[in-house]
Amino acid sequence: MLDPDLNGKEKRHMIEKIINRSHYPLPGITLTFTKDSINRYISSFREQGFEGLLPKQHTQYLRRYKNIMWATFKINMNDPLASMQQLRDIIAKGPETSPEAKDASLKFLDQCLTSLDTRVPKYKPIYLDRSLTDDEIDKLESYVRRGSKNNRNRAIALLMANEQRTMPEIILASNSSAATAYRWFNRFKEEGIDFIETKINKAKTNIEFRERVQRITKIIHCPPGDYGINRTAWRLEDIAKVYENKYHKKLSIASIRRSIKKTGYSYKRAIRVLTSPDPEYLEKTKKVLKTLRNLGPHDAFFFIDEGGPYQVKKYGGKSWTPKGATKTFPQFQTPKGRVTFIGALDALKNQVTLFFTKSKNTAAVVCLIKILFYRYHGYSTLYLTWDCASWHRSKGLQKCLNKLNADEKGPNIKVVPLPKQSQFLNVIESVFSGMKKAVIFNSDYQSEYEMKVAIDRHFQERNEYFKANPKRAGNKIWDKEYYNLDELDSGLFRRM
Repeated sequence: MLDPDLNGKEKRHMIEKIINRSHYPLPGITLTFTKDSINRYISSFREQGFEGLLPKQHTQYLRRYKNIMWATFKINMNDPLASMQQLRDIIAKGPETSPEAKDASLKFLDQCLTSLDTRVPKYKPIYLDRSLTDDEIDKLESYVRRGSKNNRNRAIALLMANEQRTMPEIILASNSSAATAYRWFNRFKEEGIDFIETKINKAKTNIEFRERVQRITKIIHCPPGDYGINRTAWRLEDIAKVYENKYHKKLSIASIRRSIKKTGYSYKRAIRVLTSPDPEYLEKTKKVLKTLRNLGPHDAFFFIDEGGPYQVKKYGGKSWTPKGATKTFPQFQTPKGRVTFIGALDALKNQVTLFFTKSKNTAAVVCLIKILFYRYHGYSTLYLTWDCASWHRSKGLQKCLNKLNADEKGPNIKVVPLPKQSQFLNVIESVFSGMKKAVIFNSDYQSEYEMKVAIDRHFQERNEYFKANPKRAGNKIWDKEYYNLDELDSGLFRRM
């Protein structure tokens, strides 16, 4: 007990005696003392008695409670079960401040100790199949002193198992897992300590890996239906199943993924390409490209197509929208009218000539051709290209062309038709698509007149832009490498 009436000399002597103690009040508890802390403990004891050394209930550790004596319980991570037993002994020997809480704590710890001791074998001592000889111990100790990291870990595990240490101690000392340690013990049972210096046969491993890659490549080259799998594309799980059934060897999903990556294969989505079923596709395409690339200074080439009909109603589309809001438009609407037009795109000047019409027919095409004939009256030849619509081959259209060509003062008009279903060669299709994104999507026009004004203004602004910034129409149709006439295939081209 501390005496409150100690003088200064006796107090200093007592402090030095407490600091120099090598034992602790209770096993497993460490008390940390300094001269200043002992002075604070004595002052607190003198003012408040023994209660001044205890922590206050329902309070946190603040600076005004710096006189409280705190104890630290250290847990041995090599053997947590022993630390729990030590904690149980400390609670049992401690003061009985609350008998009910103490009895409940001891009962709970006894149940935990009993359960862990019977159900967790990792806290039990490890035994080797046989004891190590003196020569083997000397050799293993040499591995510990001068061996590589892998050899040193194996030697440490064997030496500790020979001393019947627990698995947590072996795991921490050898820097391994329990499964790895047990594998080492099984190899020691079969091979002795010579397994420590066993090295992986890399040549054999590489041969096995190459053989695995070849087998997997053969599997994925065949459709899954050939192996009785009701799918059209391979999954990693299906490849593993087929590999096991065919070669009687089980592979993990990770191994199959590494093997497929080695082959250079990857999981990609198929791209839809535009093709043409026209039997004269090659001849017609070559004629169009040759005409484009050999235009004279007084020649003009026009891509012609119809646009619409576009219903006058509310349209959806992409636009900037506030967070949490969603723009909507009705699925079923009563249209306020329809807008149809026919346009011609000058391939050299990139200018659009537009003509609004009620329907797509021969009369609309004839009107557009007459507009071009008189607008480009000073040119020598006008080349027209369009798709295979029925009104593009009508007798009335042919009669109109013959009549215009009979005029010696005007330009000569020649038709260079496109192959069937080859809209990717008709550049004006992409121009109409850009117009639709600009003035049709997100629109809610109230009449045909409003929509026509917006469409006409769009093409006027476009024509003014390309007058100030000259550029030929079509990005790739002029590219001789992209459309090589000598190596032109059956029309597998992406959209321009």
